[in-house]
This record gives sequence, C-alpha cells and structure tokens, in this order.
Amino acid sequence: MAAIKHRWTLDEDLKCCRMYLECFVLNKSSMDIGQFVSLLEKELPNIQPNSLKMKVQNIKHILHEKGLKDTLKTAPLANYSQQNLKAMNVALEEMGL
Repeated sequence: MAAIKHRWTLDEDLKCCRMYLECFVLNKSSMDIGQFVSLLEKELPNIQPNSLKMKVQNIKHILHEKGLKDTLKTAPLANYSQQNLKAMNVALEEMGL
C-alpha cells in the first residue's frame, strides 16, 4: 500500500523556509542535504524524509528565481506550491532579506 501524501500546512512551510534561510543564506552552512533533512525531521517528525528533501529542493528553486545565493549544494526542483512561495516571501520579509 502506498504511503499517504503529506499535505503541507503554511506553518510547516514557514518552518522549513526559516530554517533554510538561517542555515544556508545567513550562516552559510556547509552541511549537506541529508544533514539538513535530519534537522528538519526533529522539528517536523510527522513528515517523511523524502517529502522534506523535496521541500528543501523546492526552496532552493524559489531562492534561485529570486536571485538569492545560498550554500546548499543540491539540485533544485521546479514544482513548488504557491503556499511554499507565500511562506518564503513571509520568511524573507521577517529576516530582512
């Protein structure tokens, strides 16, 4: 039986965006995607690691579109949701980026 697809909430998207910006834009972390997904798993234990990884890759794509540099070395995905984009815009404004 296939796993049920997770429906992301705005709060979950915001948490991922904030953590990503803090780690890879502000602090210029050198951790890899697996390490970052492990951090996210502790904050969002109800979400599967593969779903978290795809969310991170979508965040990377949003930042690329906005022309913002980050230090995470991973391929971006181009199918982010409008909710994810809204969460990123909120997080960027909160952090003055």
